[in-house]
Amino acid sequence: MKKFIERRKHKRYAGAEDAIVRFSSRIGRIINISEGGMAIHLIDILESLPDELEATIFCSTTNTKIKGLALKIVRENETIFPKFAGFATRIIGVTFTNPNAIQQEQIRQHISRLS
Repeated sequence: MKKFIERRKHKRYAGAEDAIVRFSSRIGRIINISEGGMAIHLIDILESLPDELEATIFCSTTNTKIKGLALKIVRENETIFPKFAGFATRIIGVTFTNPNAIQQEQIRQHISRLS
């Protein structure tokens, strides 16, 4: 039996029910988040995503709005449910790339309010 080795640098926390991320014309629900990145559930229009994105996080539960976050897609699972009328769902994993000091503190505050 193969032993699972955790490779994440930061502990992940479940996203609040109303935690969303917006980039380009897309909106997704934050599944979980850490100081290094997050997993996002998208209802999508079956077109490819760029490897790097700029996003804004919104969450009224934790009173969070983090603008201009640079993200890099590191994992993508396409079509969780059957395609329907040109739509599908997918989960993407992203890392935060070079957040500034203010963004880092906003991420930490958001996470502390979740825990």
